[in-house]
Amino acid sequence: MKQFSQFSLRQKLLLPTVIIMVFCIACLSFTLVSVQKNQLNRLEKSVKNGLTRSNNVADETYAELGKEVSHDLQLMSNALSASIEQTCRESLEEEKLRLEAELNSALRQSAESIANLLAQVAPPAILSNNFLDLIGYAKSATQNSDIIYAVFMRSMVNR
Repeated sequence: MKQFSQFSLRQKLLLPTVIIMVFCIACLSFTLVSVQKNQLNRLEKSVKNGLTRSNNVADETYAELGKEVSHDLQLMSNALSASIEQTCRESLEEEKLRLEAELNSALRQSAESIANLLAQVAPPAILSNNFLDLIGYAKSATQNSDIIYAVFMRSMVNR
């Protein structure tokens, strides 16, 4: 190999220039990497803070929405309960009236059938003044728990 003194001026300047350029490029690269790292760290902190604030706002919003939904559900539940209660009350009242009417009708039919039966069997006992048979008919009629007493009356209709 040739000695360094034997190289031309161009070759002698080229080596230090290349070394300086490599060193400058290395320093610039290190500086750029360092600056980018710092910027990435600041960006990371900024993104974390932004996400934390967004998360807190979302949590507060969801908590408020949860309270509103709970309140609305409670109101709906109360309204529905009141509506069901009113509907049931009306239905039960209608059923009560219907059952009372049916019961009164059944009692009237029972009373009329027993009265018709007594009206058919009593005339011979009345005409013959057979009071024992009439008392037996009255006792038999009162065996029905819906009948309190039985009375034989003369009809006021003109014959």
